[in-house]
Amino acid sequence: MTRPWTTKELIYFEENYGKLSTPALSKKLNRSASSLYAKAKNLGLKKDYDAVEYAVYKGEKMLDMGTRREIKEKLGFDKKKLSVISSPSHRIRAENGENVTVAYRLDEIS
Repeated sequence: MTRPWTTKELIYFEENYGKLSTPALSKKLNRSASSLYAKAKNLGLKKDYDAVEYAVYKGEKMLDMGTRREIKEKLGFDKKKLSVISSPSHRIRAENGENVTVAYRLDEIS
């Protein structure tokens, strides 16, 4: 049996669905990813991936921080490059290399 959504949960969900990752929302609301997807579809919500915030590093040096849209403009990254350098597998490979460019979604940093 599903747990009903409270007004407070719905307000938080609607305000943050486009900004936070599904795992971050799932943890905050204590709901499964599938329930979040179903509720978003029911409410007609869509993610705005260009609004997601990142911190980009080259080695130990921070290059920039901002939304995906801002990072693409400032650093000249295309959508695919930012997706690749922010992937967990890229970050694991980058741990062994110096001066490797990596990006972290700010909502996934705890």
